Amino acid sequence: MLNMSLEGHLGELRRALLIALGAMAVATVLCFIFNRPLMELLMRPAGPIKFIFVAPAESFMATIKVSALGGLFLSLPIMLHQLYWFVKPGLTSKERSYAGPLLLAAYGFFVLGVVFAYTLMLPLGLKFLYGFIMVDNLSAMPSIGNYVSFTATFLLVTGLIFELPLILLFLTVIRIVNAEFLAQHRRYAIVGSFFVAMVVSPSADAFTQFLMAGALIGLYEVSIWLIRFVAPSYIEPPLLQRRLSVASTAPVESERSSRGE
Repeated sequence: MLNMSLEGHLGELRRALLIALGAMAVATVLCFIFNRPLMELLMRPAGPIKFIFVAPAESFMATIKVSALGGLFLSLPIMLHQLYWFVKPGLTSKERSYAGPLLLAAYGFFVLGVVFAYTLMLPLGLKFLYGFIMVDNLSAMPSIGNYVSFTATFLLVTGLIFELPLILLFLTVIRIVNAEFLAQHRRYAIVGSFFVAMVVSPSADAFTQFLMAGALIGLYEVSIWLIRFVAPSYIEPPLLQRRLSVASTAPVESERSSRGE
């Protein structure tokens, strides 16, 4: 595959994409066949709330969205396998030994994020939002289409956020950061975790945001441990640290030059 022409590489890429998209299509159809238990599963975090639909096609489109979400979740291992198959010929033997486990870890972290959001964040956040009634004559009757869009987006975003350890590991491999740099700047990561939690949490209550921030801080610590275990040789000052050092010394050099020192 390394000696292939551009047309050959495009053919291999097309094959991988067709297999990945075909797997998702089949999984989506299967989820559509069993859409009722999937819909009930997705509505469970809302508790005893009565859902409505306000447009003729809203219920059908909500079912399509749930089926697509389930199809993506089920077919993601095949998609990652096709990604590995496509890039494998261009990897060294050492890189191949890491690529497979890292792709499995990517799926594992994504699943962990979805489970965390479904079992903890969504029930707490929805309970707060649906219970926040300003006047007595209000009652919660959410639209099923809006609910499915909200929950699906939140589950996907949380799953992607849980890829943080692998993202930081990748930044270490390309020498942007390293474990020591991350450990030294832990306090900034903690502040950033609370900011991200404030943005992505489904509700504004402090407990839910602290829960999300705690998960992010835990992932940051896991990232440092993972980098030290997988990439212990990356100990030289990373690019980001060198840039920060240059930025911090530039004003001093400018002041010295202005004084004629």
